[in-house]
Amino acid sequence: MAATASGGWRRWIGLAAGPAVWAVTTQAKYAVVQTACPDSSGLVTLVVGAVAAILVAVAGLISWRAWDWAGARGDANGRFLAALSALTALLFAVSILLQGAAGFVFSDCHR
Repeated sequence: MAATASGGWRRWIGLAAGPAVWAVTTQAKYAVVQTACPDSSGLVTLVVGAVAAILVAVAGLISWRAWDWAGARGDANGRFLAALSALTALLFAVSILLQGAAGFVFSDCHR
């Protein structure tokens, strides 16, 4: 029971952080696009996307380490949850990067 209480959040962090950071990033980009519009550089939205992708990648790495630790303890359920969490973080990190890459193709301003 003590092992679950001490390492339980590590198994869930990628599963929770991936969608949460993606949603916050999407809303933040909508909020700052008017700020980025006059100079039309798109740098603001690219920085927001890069920071978000790094946050989700760190959460995924924490979950990946929890997968390794659960395997060492022989905890099959914890191992499954940690693997699901790490892969979810990877999926959302790629999604955030692809949305950020769209900033290279499309302008922030629609004139």
